[in-house]
Amino acid sequence: MSNGCEKEITKVQIAIKELREAVKDLVTDDNKEYEDEYNLIRWLRAQNMDVKRAEKMLRHAHTWRLENHVEALVYEDLPQDMIEKFPIFLDGFAKDGTPVSSIQAGRIDLAGQVKLLGREKVLRYCTQIFAQGEKVLLDFNRKNNGNEPIHENSIRGAIAIVDFDQFSYRQVRSIEAVRTAIDICKIMTNYFPDLGSDMYTINCNMFSGIAMRLVRPVLETPYLKFHVFGTNVNEWKEAILSRIPADLIRPPFGGTKDERYVFVKPDCLNRPRSQYECSSDVAIEYLNSILNM
Repeated sequence: MSNGCEKEITKVQIAIKELREAVKDLVTDDNKEYEDEYNLIRWLRAQNMDVKRAEKMLRHAHTWRLENHVEALVYEDLPQDMIEKFPIFLDGFAKDGTPVSSIQAGRIDLAGQVKLLGREKVLRYCTQIFAQGEKVLLDFNRKNNGNEPIHENSIRGAIAIVDFDQFSYRQVRSIEAVRTAIDICKIMTNYFPDLGSDMYTINCNMFSGIAMRLVRPVLETPYLKFHVFGTNVNEWKEAILSRIPADLIRPPFGGTKDERYVFVKPDCLNRPRSQYECSSDVAIEYLNSILNM
């Protein structure tokens, strides 16, 4: 390791130590996450490694999480009636080991769901997905990094592929749907930093373009890279398969994976009450196993 790299690692470790000390009053017997370096590095990255700003952001998020009972949501089964309405999948790994998720956004009738269920229930559901995904990603990064010294890029968010096929004007015409979509993005950015590292948007049309212009400024961070594609299948398929093996991604996203093998349904991410006996450890074990299918 070069002296430059050693200095950078030392600088990061000092920042983590300072942030850990600054928020030690938030640590409880039931919650040790604020002692964990993989958790703390996320808040530092979100604030350009500024310890004071990271502390302020973390404390604000901690208060919000308490008010919204986020820790309990991690261990609750997702509402079965909403799973089919929000098709979000955890597919596998990219060639470099990054976890891959996929979202069939064009099949999500956000305007209809907000009208039927109300904004609060939709936001609660998305918060639950973020909380469960966060736990899986943190566990993955801890295991993936092994005993290597932690540095600024030791945390790796998921690659998200968002398919806008069938996305309609109805979604951007609804003011409540637009407000809810922006709020969902704000929740992810402000309270669950580093969930994603790359976002591939495919089959974008004029209406999804409007939606992206509204939410992208909220989502954009130095650590989240956007890749925007239209309806030319060959273009976006080539880009996706250059990073993700075809047998680890489903046909709507350019792959060949049989959907029945997808570790799908967000209710499988955390707790064993489903038929898959899914804890975050099991999720990671599954993701590792499918590399050898």
